[in-house]
Amino acid sequence: MRWLRIFAKANPDEWDGNWDVVLDALVENDGTIRAGINFFGVCGGFESDSTMPFLLRPDGDVDFGCAIGSEEAQFSRMNIHERAIIVGEYFTHFHDGDEVVVKIVQLTDLAQV
Repeated sequence: MRWLRIFAKANPDEWDGNWDVVLDALVENDGTIRAGINFFGVCGGFESDSTMPFLLRPDGDVDFGCAIGSEEAQFSRMNIHERAIIVGEYFTHFHDGDEVVVKIVQLTDLAQV
């Protein structure tokens, strides 16, 4: 098992860099995210003021917290638990009626930092 920082980028032609994802997670030897644990991440445009921290729950639900505004915008879902955590893999963030496809572009082993 490895403790990884996952960097994923949305298609810039569709999302203008505003739905990038950084997630710290335990990744099993088979490449999947460890089941049964909550993980913290950040979503948004990292070169702007639009970043939003979130909690990723074991079932894939995402909670941006009450400061986000409406309850509809506060909760969303990611299917990252169903995907292999490797560079080049895609997962989808279902948020506020949108389906944002993001691609894992970098993995950093946090035990090596």
